[in-house]
Amino acid sequence: MGLGLLLTVVESIALVIDQTAVHSIAHHLSALYAPYGLHPDPDWLYYYLYATAAIGILLWLTTIWGVGRRKRGARAVATTVFVLATGIALLNLSVSEYGTRIFPLFWGILGLLPCVGGLAAVFVLWTTGRAKDWP
Repeated sequence: MGLGLLLTVVESIALVIDQTAVHSIAHHLSALYAPYGLHPDPDWLYYYLYATAAIGILLWLTTIWGVGRRKRGARAVATTVFVLATGIALLNLSVSEYGTRIFPLFWGILGLLPCVGGLAAVFVLWTTGRAKDWP
């Protein structure tokens, strides 16, 4: 779970760098909508990604805490969070308009990386330890 938390933090740092220096999301959005005479504010995509990253960090910390203390339902919560986070990451990867992805492919893939950590965590939670050790 620590790997997933680390990957989410790295993704957040990359997002700050993109918004302040690289502007890949802003350029992609401009290239997507300019042919249609539209000029949406890219900050809304950045806000959305910041919000999902912040929620992800909070959920990682909560899940790490619950699993570390062997709280009732911690494995089920970790599994639920994994499924929901992966669904959101896949949505970000695939959502498109005018036949083009709204998020650049790089950001879609980067959003899936913490889910790999989540998959590993869920697998370990359900396959290691004895069932009677968990409430």
